[in-house]
Amino acid sequence: MTEKELLEEQLNKLNEVKSIADFINWRTETTSILSAIYSDKSSEYKNFSEMGLYIFYAKEADLPEYLSRSTSFINGCIKAIEIHCLKATQNKNQNKNNVVIHNNPNFSQTQSQQQTQTQNIEDIIRDEIPPSKMREIEEILKTEEPEKTKLEKVGDILQKVGIGVTSSVLARIITSSMGIF
Repeated sequence: MTEKELLEEQLNKLNEVKSIADFINWRTETTSILSAIYSDKSSEYKNFSEMGLYIFYAKEADLPEYLSRSTSFINGCIKAIEIHCLKATQNKNQNKNNVVIHNNPNFSQTQSQQQTQTQNIEDIIRDEIPPSKMREIEEILKTEEPEKTKLEKVGDILQKVGIGVTSSVLARIITSSMGIF
């Protein structure tokens, strides 16, 4: 499951919260997920933690405000991840086996300075994409067709493989290049 999917799942669970006790349970689970995604030293984690400092003193009447603030916060995290993924896929500094990703300094506090990291992605791709589809992709890349045509054909294959597999490949590439795993 990707980081975005995890946060979307938490957003769905938030819609089921009916009491302060439910909210505290949801918040505890979400705090662990944010720590895993960003690290417990990140501004995202700290901001979320500070949002609920007084939750144990809250009244049921305060619940709508907590739900609204939490919904906005999680939606912001999802958008930040989408932007980060989009920037990573648009990165033009690629060669055949390496991808260079310029980290967004706002993505987490531990990544406050832009860094360029390279990661061999061939193994990641081969782990996820079925061998028959990998052979098709390799054959397309060997042709003398224009790059745009190659990209379209590879895109068609990735659509046939499915969004789940393609998302998994992209997520592993991003997390590996950022040093998360």
